Amino acid sequence: MRLDTKKLGAKISEYAVFIALVLLVVAMMIFADGFATSSNLLNLLRQAAFNGLIAFGMTLVILSDGIDLSVGSVFALAAIICAELIMGGMNTVLAVLISLVAGTALGLVSGFLVAKCRLQAFIATLITMTAYRGVAYIITDGRPISRLAESATSGDFFFKAMGKGNLLIFETIKIPIPALILILAFVVVWFILTKTTFGR
Repeated sequence: MRLDTKKLGAKISEYAVFIALVLLVVAMMIFADGFATSSNLLNLLRQAAFNGLIAFGMTLVILSDGIDLSVGSVFALAAIICAELIMGGMNTVLAVLISLVAGTALGLVSGFLVAKCRLQAFIATLITMTAYRGVAYIITDGRPISRLAESATSGDFFFKAMGKGNLLIFETIKIPIPALILILAFVVVWFILTKTTFGR
């Protein structure tokens, strides 16, 4: 059987990112002591979950031939709003819900500028990125927020579970809660993109 180099090259190009990731992981397992431990891998999975959730939203935007430069600033400002509400004594669950609504509203501003004001997505989101980042610096005075866990008295279990919680499987395997949320979001986005008219 003759090897079709063009098809092989196309496949390699299509999966180049995944191939690079696998090679990087293998290299780290060989040269970095402690990298392949279960605790480190689970910690990596927990940390990657937050960027992964953002990536799902960005995927939908990019597939529609758009771009959103403000996503990081929206995430930061929504998180700051949540932290400030919790430190002000608000119930943790309610604070999270309010911050989600706030993040949605901030995103809608960019959508309004693109859809109704006919601005290019790059320009519109560059504007909102700068504005939201400025508001975040004003609220925090440019300083990191600390002692947040000590303030999360009401709904403390929810606060800890969402950030540091694990789901125990077979009493030996600990799956980070953020990773489970990431998997759930992946299933939802996969279903939208492959099984709905809107997604296709």
